[in-house]
Formats: sequence, structure tokens, C-alpha cells
Amino acid sequence: MATIKYEGLQLCWDRFLIEGKELFEYMKNNFDDMLDGDAKIKHFDIRDEVCYDYGSQELKQVFGTEIQKELVPWIKKEFEENRLFDNTLWRPYRDVYTITDMYLGYRKLFPFRPNYDNYPDLLESNILPPEINIKGTYYFQFSIDAECDEETCNDCINNIYNHNNNTLKGYNKHFELVLYNWIDDKTNRLYFERRTPILSDNLILQHQWETF
Repeated sequence: MATIKYEGLQLCWDRFLIEGKELFEYMKNNFDDMLDGDAKIKHFDIRDEVCYDYGSQELKQVFGTEIQKELVPWIKKEFEENRLFDNTLWRPYRDVYTITDMYLGYRKLFPFRPNYDNYPDLLESNILPPEINIKGTYYFQFSIDAECDEETCNDCINNIYNHNNNTLKGYNKHFELVLYNWIDDKTNRLYFERRTPILSDNLILQHQWETF
């Protein structure tokens, strides 16, 4: 049984490599079309990297607009400095919820620190789950996904960017963020200590980057 399970996972991984190349080529050929100006990403989403739901949708709900305003210039800087189209900085990641699906992850993390002056009552409001209800910095892995969640994707719900309805809802290749880690000012420690330290240039550590 163990051999059969391993072979099944290996077949999935072989498919992931093919799908990863397709997503990478799609980004190269459709980069401008995946963005909407300087402050918005089409079909933008935030998801969790681990099986437990730490509150990615709540982060999107509270900070989504502010995150995108900072993320789009960050993406464009990665492009202008000739990193974004470097395929050695991208690799497939297994979707921990479905096991047989994947997304394409970027090695450099996107750090986001909210402007807490804009959210004076946030920490007391309990809008965010307790683990991520912090005053600090969130680290996200920048990623590309082949599908969006038509039930939570605002652009799908509002029938925006669906190429005149020629693209089915939920099947739109898009940029997204994957919640990777966070650090609370109170402790100055990363929540997932096994991922410490994050390199000063926000790169994922080599041995974690190469993990199957």
C-alpha cells in the first residue's frame, strides 16, 4: 500500500511539473492582463499554506485592498529587476487540502505590515482569528493558481474579468498570496518557528525551498 501511495503522489508530482511550466508560461505571456492598473490584481485571493485554516479569508476581507496596493508595485519591481521571469525562483507546491492539486510558488516572500492607524479597533474586534490577530508583519508567498474559488472570488461573483463570459467562473489563472508566516511585535518571533529565520532578503531557506 505504501508503494502504491508513493507512486500515486509521484504521478501527481510529475503532472505538477507540467502544470507549473504552463502557469509560468501563462504569466510570461499574460503578465499585464493579470493586473488591473497599479493597485488591483484580477481574481486576487489569499489562501493558507497549511491544512489548518489560520484566517486567510479574514485577512483578505480586512486588508485585501491595502495588500493589493502594496503588492502590485512589489510585483512590478520583481519584474523590472529581472527576477519575476526567472524560472529557478518558481516551483510547484502541493495543495494541502486536495493533495492532487497544485499552485506555483515564488521563492521570495512578500512582507505586509498593515497601517494600524487605519484600524484603531482591530485588535479588540476579534474579526481576525486569535492566531493572526496581531500587531506585526505577515509574510506571504507570492503564487500563481490555475483556478479561483468562484464562491469567494469577488471578480467571479460579480462576473468581472471573465473575458466576456468565454472563461468559466472559477477557471481563471491568477496571482494570489499564500499565508506563510507572521511575526508579532510583542514576541518578535515567527509563529512557525521551524521556518525561522527568514533570510534578510525575504527568500525561503534553501532546504525548505527544495522540500518535496
